[in-house]
Amino acid sequence: GAGEVSTFIRSVNNLPLLVERTMMWDADARAGSAEAALDSTNMQWFFAEGAQGALRTNLILANPNDAPVTVTVTFMLESGAPIARTYDVGPLARRTIAFDDVPAVAGRSFGMVVDATLPIAAERTTYLDAPRERQGGHSSAGVPYPSTQWYFAEGSNWKIFRSYMLLLNPGSAAANVRIEYHTMTGAHYATAHVVSPKSRLTVDTLDAEPRLDGQHFWMAVTSDQPIAAERSMYWDRGVGSLSEGHNSHGV
Repeated sequence: GAGEVSTFIRSVNNLPLLVERTMMWDADARAGSAEAALDSTNMQWFFAEGAQGALRTNLILANPNDAPVTVTVTFMLESGAPIARTYDVGPLARRTIAFDDVPAVAGRSFGMVVDATLPIAAERTTYLDAPRERQGGHSSAGVPYPSTQWYFAEGSNWKIFRSYMLLLNPGSAAANVRIEYHTMTGAHYATAHVVSPKSRLTVDTLDAEPRLDGQHFWMAVTSDQPIAAERSMYWDRGVGSLSEGHNSHGV
């Protein structure tokens, strides 16, 4: 009906399943999002993408346990000290956290580290609220651990598209990151970036490497410290406003 739900799917006879979820909104299905299922719950989740302003971020938490869970969300900003908030999720319940009670992240971009007292599932939804509410949006599950290597098969700065790399460094040492771009025309480029400890960095791939204009490409991200990495793509950059987008963490 009109409710919000989390879903847990289990194979009764222990045969493996591949599960994805697609969501459309409004009667005309004017926008939508999709994500693959998580294959396990976890006590910690990492999100490199998040913004509160023209983009609006919600964190979705699902507690499959018979006991309540306390969840600490640590916002890691592009500048400034991390900000932590604590939330409770009831047994066998879902909670949507909209961050309206965190004025310190208003108008800012951030990554998140989610720590729970029991294993949970966590996803982040991001909505583009201009020119109308939920004009577009995307949803991504968290990753259970940072890594020194991430791969992205998708990337494009062709005509209306613009690709951004979001890098979250949850550690106590600066991360030196190299992004390699491999285009469909066979050209190869690379950019270098430093992500401060306990912070998030936005890399506008077109600004970082202008020769990617008009190109489709895949990316490899290498870091000397474990990080989380996501790629967000938006359009229409040619008309001066964004109308839609999608996002994914790397593999």
